[in-house]
Parts: sequence; C-alpha cells; structure tokens
Amino acid sequence: MRAKLFSDLSYSNQFYDAVSYLFKKGTVQGYPDGTFGDNKTVSRVEALKFIYSGFGKALMNNLTLTYSDAYQGQWYSDYVATASG
Repeated sequence: MRAKLFSDLSYSNQFYDAVSYLFKKGTVQGYPDGTFGDNKTVSRVEALKFIYSGFGKALMNNLTLTYSDAYQGQWYSDYVATASG
C-alpha cells in the first residue's frame, strides 16, 4: 500500500504519477492544508517555481524585488528575484 500524497488527489487521477514524480523531486509541495489543488489555476510565481525547480536552477538570494505586487520575505521572493536578475 502506498501513502497518499495529497488529500484531494486520488490514485486514479490521470496526473497522479506525474505529480508524485514532481513531489519526490521537490518541485511541488502542495498547500499547507495537505491539498494539491489540482483544479486550481497555477499562478505566475508557482509556474516560475516549477520551471526553476524542474531544471535545478540555482536561486539568487536576498535581491531587492522591484515589482509592486511581489514582496520580500515571501516563499516566492528568490524565484522572482532570480528571474529578474
């Protein structure tokens, strides 16, 4: 028996194996409530994280963000700063 990855992602989901692979690589983690959100729209910063994590791109740390809708100290800050730099 295998452990369920996310409470809202069933084994029969057509993308279960792909999500499982990306989870094991650390590319996706899901949400703090234990869900994956397979029916949610992916945000720009989530897509950026997928891309950088998928390619193993090193992130630049502690750069100043220059976008009015991006904030220092958030989980996505280094991804946005790296993409901008």
